[in-house]
Amino acid sequence: MSGAGYRAVFGLPLYNAPEHLAEALDSLLAQTRTDFAVVLVDDSSDESVATIARRYAATDSRVVYERNAERLGLTRNWRRAFERATQVAPDAEFFAWGSDHDWWHPRWLEALTAQLDAHPEAAMAFPMSSRLVSDSIDWRSRPCRRPASLGSTEGVTSSRELARTLRRSIHAGTAVYGLYRTEAVRRAGAFRHVLLADRLVLAEIAEQGPILGVDETLWLRRVTTPFDMGRQRRACFPEGEPWYAGLVWWLPHAAAIAWYQGARRLRPRGIAAGAAYAWECVTGDLERRLGTSVKQLRRASRVRTEPGR
Repeated sequence: MSGAGYRAVFGLPLYNAPEHLAEALDSLLAQTRTDFAVVLVDDSSDESVATIARRYAATDSRVVYERNAERLGLTRNWRRAFERATQVAPDAEFFAWGSDHDWWHPRWLEALTAQLDAHPEAAMAFPMSSRLVSDSIDWRSRPCRRPASLGSTEGVTSSRELARTLRRSIHAGTAVYGLYRTEAVRRAGAFRHVLLADRLVLAEIAEQGPILGVDETLWLRRVTTPFDMGRQRRACFPEGEPWYAGLVWWLPHAAAIAWYQGARRLRPRGIAAGAAYAWECVTGDLERRLGTSVKQLRRASRVRTEPGR
């Protein structure tokens, strides 16, 4: 497969989830723009995943399938997906991570490419999205929940305001599946070996340029299980947890931003960005705790005032 002529490349980390892989690939390969490649990086899954992936690689010249010799874990396989995708298509201007269970609208790549072309200063763009609640996909009837809120860092200048916008207006677990400028991902360190790495990569991407939202529902997210930090720890660190995994999750994030985007590049703004990220996480945690306490007090007050209590 030649990497020439591809304007975008997708890197899909795979691991033991064959149930919806074929449907996800069908939707991705049905894009109205066809100048893209798809690199499937299998993190030592069972044979059911490999069988599906090899079939697509054999029938579509845009698809490449590779299998890791040993399991890397969630974060390292996401990083591997970026590395291999950009090696397969080294001239691709845009990059996106993909999933093995979600659905792309046919205009996903067309709309996000147009947004980035119209805003050359932007580092990435992502669309409105909804949660998939049915296997019957019909974009006209939208078999999904209310679309996720859309955020943007366009026009945000201070590190403090940028950290606040990322926390309050952009859902990392959704936005991370947007379309990036490949060079921006490279400068942001791709995907670091930490918990909740999607939050960190978006914070580092935001240091490269604005994150833009496209006001159109173009992606359906299939949520099969609620988030669980213990499960993420096992997925990220199958070889055992590094020492910093015992810290509160945002401390390694803030340190990475301050070092990689600041001190290492002699950029005072990067150091300020790390400090702002930490401050926003602390204040956000206090807000959540206070909000929970107020709700508990209100609930207790209602119980005490109910007749017969």
